[in-house]
Amino acid sequence: FFKQKTAYEIYQCDWSSDVCSSDLLGYVADAQRVDRTRFAQYVAGQTCRNCDLYGGEAADSQGGCQLFYGVEVKAAGWCSAWKPKAP
Repeated sequence: FFKQKTAYEIYQCDWSSDVCSSDLLGYVADAQRVDRTRFAQYVAGQTCRNCDLYGGEAADSQGGCQLFYGVEVKAAGWCSAWKPKAP
């Protein structure tokens, strides 16, 4: 049995080269902890839950992301690739 890890649970040494971009993208499991100095484009209210790249349902606490294949991200999280959900 394999339990899928969330992006928050994976330590840096576990990341594949595709997912190492999480550091560059500034992924945080809680959008309220975004480094606003480094990521000035962040606007309060932006989360993975309302990002077009997020694959989870609105009520899910975490779900897949098109950027982090095989890894779930927290719905309350954020990264600099955030873009609004398509209507």
